[in-house]
Amino acid sequence: MPKRFGRFENFLVTVRKNFETNIDFLEPNMHFHRVAVFTVKFLVLCLAGAILLEIGCWVIARYRWGEGYSSLVPVKEKYLEKSGRGPEEESRQTPAAVPRSLKHLRLHPYFGYVFQPSPAGPANNMGFYSGMDYPYAAAPDEFVIGIFGGSVAVQFHQFGNKIISDDLAARLAGGGYNKITVLNFALPGYRQPQSFNVFVTYLDTIDMAIFVEGFNEAAYSGDGHFPIEFPSMNLWRPLVEGVDSLVENALLGRLQASAEARVKATEFFLKAPVRYSELAHLLWRALMNLRERRESELRAELAAEAARDRHYHFPEGMSVEKQLERYFAWYRRLLMMTAAIGHSAAVPVYHILQPNQYLEGSKLFSEEENRSFRNNPVLAGVVSSGYPVLRSIYRELREDGIAVIDLSQVFRDVAETVYADNDCHFNRRGIEIMVDACLEELDRCGEALDMIPEARDRRGRFLKGSGK
Repeated sequence: MPKRFGRFENFLVTVRKNFETNIDFLEPNMHFHRVAVFTVKFLVLCLAGAILLEIGCWVIARYRWGEGYSSLVPVKEKYLEKSGRGPEEESRQTPAAVPRSLKHLRLHPYFGYVFQPSPAGPANNMGFYSGMDYPYAAAPDEFVIGIFGGSVAVQFHQFGNKIISDDLAARLAGGGYNKITVLNFALPGYRQPQSFNVFVTYLDTIDMAIFVEGFNEAAYSGDGHFPIEFPSMNLWRPLVEGVDSLVENALLGRLQASAEARVKATEFFLKAPVRYSELAHLLWRALMNLRERRESELRAELAAEAARDRHYHFPEGMSVEKQLERYFAWYRRLLMMTAAIGHSAAVPVYHILQPNQYLEGSKLFSEEENRSFRNNPVLAGVVSSGYPVLRSIYRELREDGIAVIDLSQVFRDVAETVYADNDCHFNRRGIEIMVDACLEELDRCGEALDMIPEARDRRGRFLKGSGK
């Protein structure tokens, strides 16, 4: 063998030995190289796949919708304005103009409704028009009178509280009472048993109760779908009709949550560079279809829940007339129970039957009253049928020693205008006549005033405080 081949053989042996010596050093580098090559190949394949998908989606978009992403951007933008609720749900959540009479009313669990409580507004902390918060804390020498009833009772307090306090101050001075306070517990539309519920709630904060009622009890305005003893349908029903059931509220909440998620997804797909991708647009289409199907199901559930009959059903043959007959019998017992509860607490209770312009023969009506304040045939009908029953109840209770005062004929000889509208309300002069007549009748109501103990004997059951 030539000498040069021997040298080359020695070189190869040396290289082999060096390679075997350094193999541990080369193995990591070779592994990194393999990973890098694999990653590059994978990214190239992904890019190629994405390009193919984009081309495929481009073809599908034009075949399926006849347009691409650029012309569908406005379609996406419309989804940003959708709330997820259908027209019916929208109308329930955003009703038409709220009647002025309901604007400041709020539902109450025991009284039906009260005014919106406001520390700075006309209503006090419990929703009554009063200058003081409730429960009222009377001073030791203070005598507190509560006025209960509907809107005429509110007028009774507004225009008559000073007349009442001045009259009773002289009568009660000998019992250690140096201050007379008249509180308003009445609200427009109140009818029994709303006033009864207010009375028993605040019984421990008053010394005397005066109920001014009758018209709201007689003027039932329901439609046969709710019990007659419910609050006035003119005020209470519109309040509760806007309150959905718990199931409806849950469904509306899920619809709103779905709409918000849809808006967020649309906002994402409208951002660059995603908004220029045909594949992203296809994914957005699929997501919106899923959302819309689910929302359609929720709307169907909501419609089924809203269609449920929530009316009260009465025994067959229980007409409105029979319900009224039952209500008046129950009303008579309620007046007896109110008097008994007041007697047990040494709180005299007076029930006043208010007058009304639709009761024939109750007044010498002025020209203005005949022209402007006696034009409601519906009220004329309910008063002419209901007031004779109420007057009979008051007459029977008076004979039984219950402190009731029938003022339905108090204007029989009055020719001046005392009514103020076509409903049941009075001007200041009308209220003053009623208050004076009421005060004259107090001493004729049996032992009502005689049950009042002296101030030093009754303060223990009152809330402690200054009365401010």
